[in-house]
Amino acid sequence: MTPKKINPLDEIKLNLFSEDEHVQLAALNKIREIGDNSIIQPMMKLYSITPFFSVQQEIGSILGSVKNPGADQVFMDLLDNKEFASHRSDILSFMWNSAMVPLEGIVRIVEIAIEGNYHTTLEALTLVENFEEPLAEDTILEVISLLQTEINSSQDKDKVILLTDMMMWFRNLEERNLM
Repeated sequence: MTPKKINPLDEIKLNLFSEDEHVQLAALNKIREIGDNSIIQPMMKLYSITPFFSVQQEIGSILGSVKNPGADQVFMDLLDNKEFASHRSDILSFMWNSAMVPLEGIVRIVEIAIEGNYHTTLEALTLVENFEEPLAEDTILEVISLLQTEINSSQDKDKVILLTDMMMWFRNLEERNLM
């Protein structure tokens, strides 16, 4: 009887969660060769729990260079996953580094900016400022309304500055859309 062949990605996923730093790094090197969107969530899980700085850096490098079709939705799902709530700023940074433009998730990104701490808001602003595609007017009006409500009620003056910058960006986008 021949041994059952294991799917290479399944083997990588197992090795990611080894307790050996070198095994984890070898698995990450394999991901660079054959990884797909199915490996993003396990990498984020490891990123959130690994005690090894070198592993976290390598994961950040990989996640910050993802170009797979459909990866933006995987990252949006990570943003909504409570397990990764404390890493939202990292996820937004990975999205920006990967030049993602999740237009369908723009309202959620603004909500995350509002809900998050200063660093999360800064990363969301950085991501939003790189959107070049036109947005629907109702989407623009919705995010402006969300931002204005938070700006009017927030006690965090530093965060208000970022949210105001974001709102101005959307107002400028609205004006460009009207031209």
